[in-house]
Amino acid sequence: MSLIRHNRIPLNYAVILLGGILFSSFRTDSIHFANDPTNGKYDYYLVEAGRLRDEGQYTASFQMLQHCLALRPDAPSALFELSQYYMALNRPEQAGAALQKAVATRPDNYWYADALSDYYYRTGQIDQAIVLLDSMLIRFPTRQEPLMNLLAVYQQKGDTDKQIKILDELEQKMGQSEYLSMMKYQLYQQKKDTLHAFAELQDLITRYPTEMRYRTMLGDAYLQVSQPERALDLYQHVLAAEPHNIPALFSMAGYYRYVGDTDRYNLQVDSLLLNKDVPIDRKEEMMRMLVIQDNGSNGRDSLRIRRLFDDMVASNPEDSIIPTLYVQYLYSTKRETAAVPVLKHLLRINPANDAARMTLLQQAVQANDTDAVIRICGPGFRLNPTEVRYAYYLGISYYQKDSLT
Repeated sequence: MSLIRHNRIPLNYAVILLGGILFSSFRTDSIHFANDPTNGKYDYYLVEAGRLRDEGQYTASFQMLQHCLALRPDAPSALFELSQYYMALNRPEQAGAALQKAVATRPDNYWYADALSDYYYRTGQIDQAIVLLDSMLIRFPTRQEPLMNLLAVYQQKGDTDKQIKILDELEQKMGQSEYLSMMKYQLYQQKKDTLHAFAELQDLITRYPTEMRYRTMLGDAYLQVSQPERALDLYQHVLAAEPHNIPALFSMAGYYRYVGDTDRYNLQVDSLLLNKDVPIDRKEEMMRMLVIQDNGSNGRDSLRIRRLFDDMVASNPEDSIIPTLYVQYLYSTKRETAAVPVLKHLLRINPANDAARMTLLQQAVQANDTDAVIRICGPGFRLNPTEVRYAYYLGISYYQKDSLT
């Protein structure tokens, strides 16, 4: 299926030399046509169809495949190739019919069956895909792809129980892996089956004792089910081993908030916001959360939030994300004047920042400050001469200054 396979023509080609030119052709159906009544014409047309396809002559290639079927109506290699053309021509019914016929003729060919299961999946025939993939598990017991494809199908259906069952089977075939265990953990979480979810995380901790993120995740899971003491033990274990473990530090902030320790919560959040190792997008997310909380408390923490913004801007002088959020916050709290130095800071980072420049221009126009308008519009017009507002306000401001002299 396409979720796993990227090459839509994965069939077992054999390379043959014909007339000094290298062609690709199916290892074909010769074992099924040992006594060839076409005297080699079928193979010739099939090879020629492949050559024409590779040269981009798709219409001629399609016609050659039609010749193949005229000679052997049940030839699966030609049927498969034609199915690809039918899909490209948006004729899915014919594509499906060709693939079904190819699979019926060669049920032992994995790739034909795989292509048909992909067809069922892409055309929304989920139940047919499941039936076929189940049969492929029996016919091709050494292959893992049918199980992976079944997993994708059941993901689309939202059947978590079947997904878990398939993951268990994959573990039997492939052995335990971090990836499969994490998928099972997430599925158990979706089911709100905390017992099995915790067991998966505990198993990961046992198998990967130096990987601290699983202990942090288990602590978060305990916090979600109102067991803060167990969560704290795990967080403290992680931070004792890795004092600068960012996920664990975030989880500790969540713990302080959960138990109502506001002072420690604020200290932890402030520390994380000023921590150079915390990604800027995570800091933005935290600041948005604090702003929402501040709005809900009628601005009770506005001084703290402004101080945090100021400290963050100072500690990340080349970043524009936090200053932009700061301007939005100041405008939302009717502190437009306080936003001016932040807007100027944004322009120092990127003089071509038209949004910041236009915001400053709006303030200067409202204040009737012609000197400020000239200072703002001059560089703006040089950087972006197609923005007519720069030229407009620049001309008006110079006119006003001349009329006053």
